[in-house]
Amino acid sequence: MTWKTLGLIALALPITACGGGGGNDSVGNGPAAGNSDGGGSLETPVETDPVNPLQGRMGNLPHRTDATYDASTDTLTLDLRGAPVDLTRNNFLPNINGFDQFQAAGAEASALRGTTASGSGSAMIVFSRANAHDIHGVEYERLTPGGIPVTGTATYQGEYVGLITSTSAGAAFVVQGDATLETDFDSGSVNGRVSNRSQVVSGSDNGFFMNDLALRDGSISGNGEFQGTVTGGQAIGDTFFSGSSTTTGSYGGAIVGATGNEAVGGVVIDHEFEGVTMTETGAFVASQP
Repeated sequence: MTWKTLGLIALALPITACGGGGGNDSVGNGPAAGNSDGGGSLETPVETDPVNPLQGRMGNLPHRTDATYDASTDTLTLDLRGAPVDLTRNNFLPNINGFDQFQAAGAEASALRGTTASGSGSAMIVFSRANAHDIHGVEYERLTPGGIPVTGTATYQGEYVGLITSTSAGAAFVVQGDATLETDFDSGSVNGRVSNRSQVVSGSDNGFFMNDLALRDGSISGNGEFQGTVTGGQAIGDTFFSGSSTTTGSYGGAIVGATGNEAVGGVVIDHEFEGVTMTETGAFVASQP
């Protein structure tokens, strides 16, 4: 396998960049959502049950990963395994598809964190290989009390970022895309997709494109958390990653917002290529259009 790296890149990691082919093969459409005019809003009237703040995590993430943001210093402090680490804004690439990027000195740890428009929820990717740790996971939070619709359907649309890493190959790169969730609160089901997926690169290099991730067979609990399975996501075109296969992964998250009008969550799925396992750890933030 041949790896081509860029100099200064996102997350201060060697991102593989090869020429890509265009297009996305959409997979995994969920149930039709929204009202008859296609607006995707909740059916009226909106009746909600109250829910409290919560925190969930996926992937290889310490049991308690607290994130505290200090606006006065633009610093994100992570508590990883009981050891606080200060991360500052990555000035080279401070924001990727709506997610703020933070980095510790010497690239000891990195984080990509997105919040909903109302500030009711957040989703964050954490990555660190410091002190012999292999930390790569997603934390999602409902930050304020809110409501969960008890009936009707809704569509949520927003942004996605993912970090694909391989310990054995020693490489990492970032992908971005559009997240869509389609929920049915009567049946407690949720499905969706991550579409328009492409590699994030710097300079004049062209990133490659990837097939949609299908978010399938999800169920919503009484407190507004949901989880399901993920398939798809293979690379498209003539890239080092073409011909990769995927195993079934998982996604999870929470409905947030005063009336359940926003959603946050994460994705974890493995891609297999020539005997190498590459793990995609992603996060999304979405709202009703």
